[in-house]
Amino acid sequence: MVRIGVVGYGSRISGVVEHLLRAVEPDLRVVAIVDPDEAGARSRLAACDQRGAVFYRDFDTMMRQARLD
Repeated sequence: MVRIGVVGYGSRISGVVEHLLRAVEPDLRVVAIVDPDEAGARSRLAACDQRGAVFYRDFDTMMRQARLD
């Protein structure tokens, strides 16, 4: 599994993750997100990412704590 973090999980990046990145790496998971609109970002997450995604208040915290690939 490839664990990624995303800063700003809007419609554009959610489309890139779903249609491009997962085509290359089906086991990719979004596990960390920095986004002020948590509800909106959660609504765009794929089912496989819903439980594992953790929201962080800033980039530095995400990079220190999320154990990303």
